[in-house]
Amino acid sequence: MPESCIEKYMCGTNAPLWMASPHPALSDGIVSRDVCGHWGDSCCLIQSNPIHVKACPGNYFVYKFVDIVGCYLAYCADVNTTVCGTCSAHEKCVTDDQVSWRCEREEGVLPAPQVVCGRDLLQVGLNKAALVDAGLDVSTAHLADLSCGVNHQSNSMVWFQVQPREGVCATQMRVNDTHATYSNAIFVYEGNQSFSNPESFPFSCVYSLLAETSVDLGIRPELNMEGGVVGTGAKAMPSISLYRNADYTDPYSAGLIVLALGTALHVGVSVQEAGATGFAVILEECYATPSADSDDPERFFLIQNRCPSDRLRCEHVRPQTALLLPEMPVQGGPVSLLREAPDHRTHLLGEGSRIGLPSTHRKAKSIGPHLNMTLRSSGFCPL
Repeated sequence: MPESCIEKYMCGTNAPLWMASPHPALSDGIVSRDVCGHWGDSCCLIQSNPIHVKACPGNYFVYKFVDIVGCYLAYCADVNTTVCGTCSAHEKCVTDDQVSWRCEREEGVLPAPQVVCGRDLLQVGLNKAALVDAGLDVSTAHLADLSCGVNHQSNSMVWFQVQPREGVCATQMRVNDTHATYSNAIFVYEGNQSFSNPESFPFSCVYSLLAETSVDLGIRPELNMEGGVVGTGAKAMPSISLYRNADYTDPYSAGLIVLALGTALHVGVSVQEAGATGFAVILEECYATPSADSDDPERFFLIQNRCPSDRLRCEHVRPQTALLLPEMPVQGGPVSLLREAPDHRTHLLGEGSRIGLPSTHRKAKSIGPHLNMTLRSSGFCPL
């Protein structure tokens, strides 16, 4: 019975009667409801005797009508309510205006489908047990194209597959500046009645049209020197000096030097081209000879193969590191101690009352760009 005003001269009478209050729920039991008749300019100008109404399981109502108050009145029935009789056990009869009714599946009965958007296939899975519990027949399921049915079943799931192509199994494609979207839907019917309203499961897969990539290799430009002219540059110009102080600002003059016992000798090594070319200087060898001949076969190595000649004879001298060297006969006494200065320059300590400094020779070469020992303008023998 309608719950809203009915136009005059409807339902086979002049003043149709309609129920002025909402229908009861199942839990309300039998209720009394007022009845109105539309006449003149008022939807409820005529107030007929109340009726009794009860809601029953299965989406229908039972009415107990009473005699009307006058002639040309009649109870109205909404012909759309016959739709509710077609609703299944898993559907409910709903209306937006209490005049037009429809069947809708109760929410929460079916879980959402699983969608896998692959490169070559769109795959959609439905829970088979949930479909059966909702009264749906899995054998009736298909995509928008009736010929595209279930592909396979596994782990209590029924799976559908379709290529991401427009038109395949009625798949639709939408494209914008950044993405391509492929859409379709699965339809499943109740029982084996393909003519009834199906339950639909629409789905979409969205693919980005934007991508980034990079090649995993480096490129170093190299000039093609085939057939080019090759010249030879000047040899590096290393120099070695002996200083009076640890600041390397007061060098000794060339020639014979007479020093007191225990005098510190600061040796500075530099390569003129090192600063201009950006190469580092590595001191390969640093040795002393008993004569002025740097090629004298009798050599006393302070540094050899870039390392102190005798690491086992190291000891601490104040906060610095010292290396005891083998005694070496020179004028006035031996040279026996090499010590690293506080600023990391290397100097020699002489033993004996008076000594003549023997020739100290070094072989230095420039390599790079790897740094082995940082040099100042005057360089040094690194420990």
